[in-house]
This record gives sequence, structure tokens and C-alpha cells, in this order.
Amino acid sequence: MKIAFIIPSLANKGPVIMVRELSDYLFKAGHHCLVYYFDEIRELTFQCPVHRIHFFSPIKFNDFDIIHSHLLRPDLYCLWHRKKIRNPRLISTLHTAIYHDVAFTHGNLKSWLAVKLWELALRRMDHVVILSSAARDYYTHVGFSNVSIIPNGRDLPAEPPPADPLDVELLRMLKSRYLLLGAVSILDRRKGLDQLIDLLASNPDYACVVVGEGPFHDRLNEMISAHQLSDRFVLLGGRPEGYRYLPHFDILILPSRSEGLPLALLEGMALKVPLVLSDIPEFRAILNSRQAAFFELDNTLSLDSACKSAAERGSETSENSFELYQKRFVVKMMAEAYISLYFRLNNGG
Repeated sequence: MKIAFIIPSLANKGPVIMVRELSDYLFKAGHHCLVYYFDEIRELTFQCPVHRIHFFSPIKFNDFDIIHSHLLRPDLYCLWHRKKIRNPRLISTLHTAIYHDVAFTHGNLKSWLAVKLWELALRRMDHVVILSSAARDYYTHVGFSNVSIIPNGRDLPAEPPPADPLDVELLRMLKSRYLLLGAVSILDRRKGLDQLIDLLASNPDYACVVVGEGPFHDRLNEMISAHQLSDRFVLLGGRPEGYRYLPHFDILILPSRSEGLPLALLEGMALKVPLVLSDIPEFRAILNSRQAAFFELDNTLSLDSACKSAAERGSETSENSFELYQKRFVVKMMAEAYISLYFRLNNGG
């Protein structure tokens, strides 16, 4: 089968990592894969060929059996060129809660326009893939004609490669003095990292390290300085293969205000790191209180209680979450589900 993937760039970000995992699996299985991208950001390597494109220049759509698009700009690209797409089946995977995601990253007018265009693009797809039952409920009103739930998958080496030695020294120092909370995340408002600053300001027993970069970096730094937390709250910056840092955390924390199915969560499950999650439907659709500790958004007391629970019960909950990961979130399960969908659509299903 011939499959084209369209993504914004080759950046080291969750949805792009997911496409790499899927395309690498398909390529090894003998399928013809080609990854198209827009922006000249090449942080990840793929086993299949990759090719940079421009928005108004069509690829040879009809050379493929499946066109698989990911995120806003690729979906709009498929919409713009929809009349040229005759033979292939057109699929989009929705990685985020688009109404919240766009609202967090654009102004009111821009977000309204972006959502309307994205909805139009998605309605012109032959099939839309979502990541969980919570996403199905979230998109009920949109009226997609054909929807499947296929969770992301993530495979990690049994022994993660070492993190940067200077970073490890810092992490060990913090861990020797505090309960070390860690996050691997893009820095934007949607991720809710500001809640961790409030937690550290109210409790001197915690330290926090965030691996990642993004548009909210400067604002977070200002808040950290205003609370005089620079010695305990560290924005480490972007690091390749961020999962290398997870074994150094006492707790992996995801305080998101909205989510899809973040790969950092699957990585934490795979590496048996105790989890603290915001109590939002996207996380509740995946795990329960036997597998993670949950807290109420914007409630520092609840967050503090969840962190203490994770510290006390971490060995038990991490084993439970690992068991779930092995059953549902390895790459083979994701890829085989997509292969089944591709063949079904290609055969007229």
C-alpha cells in the first residue's frame, strides 16, 4: 500500500513523533511511505523518504492509496487541493481538542476563523481518527461522517539513553533536597504549567524541572522570578528524546487544561514513573485512580494532595499504568489498527 503522510514539520513534537512511529512501522512492514512537511525544521529522522512542500503546490496525490494528514495546516492543505484528490482515501488524525487548542494559541477572531476552516477541512475527509472516547464526546456536535478511535502508540528502548551529564547533575541535586516533579511539554497556556509555580510557592518541599520550549516560556520565567523560585523551578529548555529525563523524576506531572493523548504520558507509563494528572476527561478516559493521581484544575490544595499520594503509592500505581501501557499503547497496536483502517477504506469501507 502507498501512504502519504502530511505534517507541519519534522519538529520534535508529539504528533510528529507519532507519525514517525507509525511510518517507520509501516515502512519496515513493506508499505511504501512518504512523509511531506512544510517548515524547514528537521529535528527528527524517518526511515522512509521525506520531502518538503509548499502550501499552494499540490503533491502527486493520486499516486497514493492513502493520504494521512495531521494537524491544522496539513488538513487545510488537503482542503485547498481537495478537487485534485480523486483516487486516494483521505484521513486526518485529530491530536488535540481543537476548540480549546486554537483558543489558547490565537486571538478570538483568528481562533473562530481557524476553527471554522478546520471543521470544513475535517468534513471533507473520508475518515477522521480520534484518540479516545473523550475525544468522541468532545466532537459529537461537529457531525463527522466517519470516525474511528485509535490511540497513539509509543515504543521506548528498555534502557533509555543517558540524559546530558550536566542536566543529570542538576536533577540529582534537586532530587536529594526535594520531591522532584518533572514535565516534558511544550510551553503554552494549554499545558497548565503555571499551576506548578503556585504549588512550589506554597510548599517548600517540592522542586520542578520542565523539559521543553514554547511561546509561554518568558511568561513562566517571569512568574518563577516573581515568586523567587529560580533555585527550585527550572525551565531546562528543549532536549532531544525528552523521555531520557523521566527516570530522574520522582513524579511525572501533566497539569494540562486540555489534551489529546500526549506521548509524554505514554512514555511515563512505559518507564513506570508515578503520574499526577489534571482531572480532565481526556485523562480520565485513559487511566483511573489505580494508575495515577488526579487533581482539580487551579486547586493548589488538590494538586498538593495528588503529589503526596503519588509519592506514597507510586510503586503500585506505576506498575498498574505500565500494565495498561503494554495492553493498549505500544506501537504495534496503533499501527495494526491503522493498517486495518487503510485497507478497509481502500476497499470501499
